Amino acid sequence: MRETIDRALRRQRVLVVVAVVAGVLWGVLGTLADRGATGAVVALAPILLWLGYWGHELFRSPSRTGLRVAPEQSTFFAPPRWPVTLPVVMTAWLPLQLVTYSARWGRDAFWWFLLVVTAVAVAIVVREQWLRLPLVEITPDGVGYGWPRRTVFVPWAAVDRDGPLWAAQGDTFLRLPLVRPDLVRRSRLARRRAEQRFRVRNVDVAPVFLAAAVRHYARHPEHRTGIGTREEYARLCRTLTGGD
Repeated sequence: MRETIDRALRRQRVLVVVAVVAGVLWGVLGTLADRGATGAVVALAPILLWLGYWGHELFRSPSRTGLRVAPEQSTFFAPPRWPVTLPVVMTAWLPLQLVTYSARWGRDAFWWFLLVVTAVAVAIVVREQWLRLPLVEITPDGVGYGWPRRTVFVPWAAVDRDGPLWAAQGDTFLRLPLVRPDLVRRSRLARRRAEQRFRVRNVDVAPVFLAAAVRHYARHPEHRTGIGTREEYARLCRTLTGGD
């Protein structure tokens, strides 16, 4: 697990650096370009960036793989997928805007305000992408999201074992119905809800398989102690496919 995650984190960091540099260079080009064809192309950069992102999201097929086994962590986990995510797009778009605003220093207080807000937003997004990966893990204690520091962790005691826990193949989120929202641990302040959402679009696991696995362990606590072993994963796959 550690090797897989380290590789994914390195790829994400490289992509973040490339996105920031590209955004800055495009912003500088925009401030230097004339109003002709070059200026028009530069002005369209934000639109092209967002169209590229939404096109990628629209045509990217959902993952069809199962979970990975990490015996050393007593975990079944789903690593990140191809890292063209909204935060990565933001790391390109925000520096572009930052350079654009900086070219207008001295106009009025409003532009200074935009400059400061954009700089803070760039720092927050880059820091988040530098330190944390999207990752779903199933452990004997519950279901977590985020690595190396979890964003959310839902203990099994918080999951409503009789609630509607399912997902379709193309779903963006996995929704965990909760019976004890007060037990859910989050890294940020959030209002307690009757369900906890996990964004599964950016992790490499079939949403249907993940939902079935979580539902199985929510309803069968006697099998949780084996989570993380290859024998238990084989038994889980047989159960979910009707072979056991």
